[in-house]
Amino acid sequence: GRWRLMATIRTATMDDIPQIMEMAKRFYPLSPYPAIYGDMPESQAAGLVIVALQGFAEAGIVSGVMLVAEHDGKLIGMLCAHIDPATFTPAVIAAELVWWMEPEFRGGMSAVRLVRAAEDDARAKGATVFNMCILSTSPPEAAELLKMLGYAPSHTVVTKRL
Repeated sequence: GRWRLMATIRTATMDDIPQIMEMAKRFYPLSPYPAIYGDMPESQAAGLVIVALQGFAEAGIVSGVMLVAEHDGKLIGMLCAHIDPATFTPAVIAAELVWWMEPEFRGGMSAVRLVRAAEDDARAKGATVFNMCILSTSPPEAAELLKMLGYAPSHTVVTKRL
C-alpha cells in the first residue's frame, strides 16, 4: 500500500507545472482559502510556482523549495516553501506555502520522504527552522505525520475577511 510505495522525490521542473496546477486545483476548494480570498486565479498560482522554480533569489530573496513526489510518471504530491530571514533574530526560516499529497497517498512514506527532502533542501539553503501549516480543513493524518517527524505547534493564525 501507501507505506511501501517508493515515489521519486525531486525538484520540480517547468514541465511539471501542468500537473502541479491540477493538484493546486484539487487542493484549493478543500482549503479555507476560497472563503477568505475568493477564487484562485490559475495564472497567479502558476506564477508562484515559476518563481519558486526559478529561485526567489532573482527577486533578491533567498531561494525557495519546490519539490514533487512522482510515481509511474504522475505527480502524487508537492511541497513548496519560501525561505526568509526571521523577524526578530538572525535565523533563516523555511515556511511552507503548499503541501499536497493526492488522497490515496496521504500518511504514507512518500509524504514522509517529501517533507524530509524539503527540510534537507531548506537546510542546504541556510534555513535553521522549517514551519509547516495545518489548515482547519487539513486531513487528521497531516498533523499526525508532522508530529511524528518532530513538529510541534508554535502559533495559531486567526483570520478575518475585511
